[in-house]
Amino acid sequence: MKRTFKSLLAAAGLAFIGLGSLLTATPAMAYTPKAPCVKYPSTPTASWPGNGHFFICTGIANDPLALISYTQANSVPANLKTKFNAQGTDVFVFQNVSNYNAYPDFEADVPASGAPVKGYSRSTQGAKHPGAVVAIFSIPSGNNFMARVTNHELGHGMDFATGNEGTTNGSVWSNRLAQDFADFDAPATGKPNFPGFTFVCNLFSTNTQRLLCMQQNNNPFKRDEMFAEEFATLMPKGAIFGEAGAVIGNYFRQLGALTPSRPRSRDRIVDLINQP
Repeated sequence: MKRTFKSLLAAAGLAFIGLGSLLTATPAMAYTPKAPCVKYPSTPTASWPGNGHFFICTGIANDPLALISYTQANSVPANLKTKFNAQGTDVFVFQNVSNYNAYPDFEADVPASGAPVKGYSRSTQGAKHPGAVVAIFSIPSGNNFMARVTNHELGHGMDFATGNEGTTNGSVWSNRLAQDFADFDAPATGKPNFPGFTFVCNLFSTNTQRLLCMQQNNNPFKRDEMFAEEFATLMPKGAIFGEAGAVIGNYFRQLGALTPSRPRSRDRIVDLINQP
């Protein structure tokens, strides 16, 4: 889940501060980590993130949970790898929120907080780490959960790298999402099967309310979180909330269950990934 930081408060829900210059700048030199972070792999690969953009910060050599995150990051489409590499996007895996908050190059930020906190991503860390950051906290809740959390946070990173459509009102993606919600709630759609949805979420009166209850834990609707989850449905292992991800994958794509068929919000994410 993305957390809002002091330098970004004025832009919450809109474009993130400094991203335009970040996207057009010459790629930064490779980042040199500070303890406890170590670069992985020790022998760099040819492509992102193995070319110096992945860091294990748990204090555990070749931490198995961190390697799950590496596998997910290494699974993003080639076009997105190119975008992440050009932007200088770094992926960090920390043991917990406290370790993240204590990391010296992030210390100027408002601490991440909240429960449960699964991960965090943002567009820039300032002078000490000028590139984009995707940070994940190593939560021992099973390999699939760690993979799905990584997918979601990479979705925020993908949003940063491709123009902030997930946080910009009136973007192509946000307009399509609004139409998706309208069609999803249309009487002709009916109530889809929501396997595994909680009793509380199924009490809501519309399909969209039920979906957001499950996908966003009853929080006020956050468009950028939906963007990240839609991205996650395109990745191996899928979205954080598997049942919500299945509904998104089945309905919010052009060839899915919604009628009439039209370009959908999830299709826009595919388009953004494939743009040169």
